[in-house]
Amino acid sequence: PSYIKNLKLEILAQVASEGNIQEIVNELSEYVTDVSADIAKRSIACFGTIIIRLPHLSQHVSAQLKNFLGLQIAYVTTETIKVLKDILRKYPDFVDDFVPLICRVQTDQIIENDGKIAFVWILGEFGQYIADSPYILERMAEESREVNNCEFTSALFIAVFKLCFKRAPETKALFQRLFAEIMQNGNDAHL
Repeated sequence: PSYIKNLKLEILAQVASEGNIQEIVNELSEYVTDVSADIAKRSIACFGTIIIRLPHLSQHVSAQLKNFLGLQIAYVTTETIKVLKDILRKYPDFVDDFVPLICRVQTDQIIENDGKIAFVWILGEFGQYIADSPYILERMAEESREVNNCEFTSALFIAVFKLCFKRAPETKALFQRLFAEIMQNGNDAHL
């Protein structure tokens, strides 16, 4: 049953140590392709828990996270991006390990709003290391017009603002356009 699998996943993430990391990584990896998307997501979240708890073992776990992005399964990609955001927020020095993966992420594979917000945060925080970050944010800004989600638009604006300090020539026009759109939408809301 799924509730037993969930409990097992939580226990595996908490008992991971240097002596058993490879066995735990292998077992958690099996759950990523489980028929239940919830179990797969929980398994990926366990990888994040392990890295955050045991950063010195990150090389064992991060290799598997890289493989997950290659699966081209939307909910796996989304959850992996969310986990990467949590890892990079706690350990920004790990960005070099993950830049090649972030560059290969297809935005259409990120299906949940939380995943999109996490990806935008990564691009805003570490965009100077990701060659296409301004252009990815620009595409996401175009998509955000259709979605019209306030939380995502806010995260996108903040990410573009941060990236503007790091790569101004490439992001200045996008920043100005987003700012104008936000001001226009704010004024329309008051009418």
